[in-house]
Amino acid sequence: MTAARPCRRARGSTLVELMLGLGLSLALLAGGLRLMLLQLDLLHRAALARQLDQDLRAASELIVRELRRAGHWQAALDGGTASNPNTALLLGGSPGSATLAYAYDEGGAVQRRMLRLNSGVLQLQLSPGSSFQALTDPASTRVLSLGLNLDSADQAVHVVCGPDTLATVPRQQRALSLLLQAESPADPSIRREVRARPRLRNDRLPAPPCLG
Repeated sequence: MTAARPCRRARGSTLVELMLGLGLSLALLAGGLRLMLLQLDLLHRAALARQLDQDLRAASELIVRELRRAGHWQAALDGGTASNPNTALLLGGSPGSATLAYAYDEGGAVQRRMLRLNSGVLQLQLSPGSSFQALTDPASTRVLSLGLNLDSADQAVHVVCGPDTLATVPRQQRALSLLLQAESPADPSIRREVRARPRLRNDRLPAPPCLG
């Protein structure tokens, strides 16, 4: 007869092994969750930056389009000795609360406009006494600075005053340097700026003394 072999009991996991496995699982889960949150934060910041870029660029393009019409005077095409009444550009305020008033002819009528930065919002007034319209969305864009600088250069031109008489007058070519700086209200660390330098199409040309 052969001797009976002792019966081996099935060995399970101990409490220590379970705790170690649970701790490792939690560590891996926390690392994955942290990476996911980091990725979500990056996506959120990218969306805020993209919205800020779009708002700022759209506002700057509208401003440039408006300024290129500043000073247009329909009567200049007809000649004459009168001075252009729409050449004035009135700059005021500081970069944090700048204002710009200008005028131009459109459809036989003078359009008087005012651009301003008010409480972080770019605004445009379409006519004196009317309410200002927002050019930027305060929910996605806080404009910090509106920098405006008028650059001009004179060029001598000759004007015929008579059969044998020429007069020299300065033709003033003007351009407006524009700087917009803004941040995202949801994340002030996200900042953008846009620069532009539109040339005013209507040069400033005074009437010569001989024709005054």
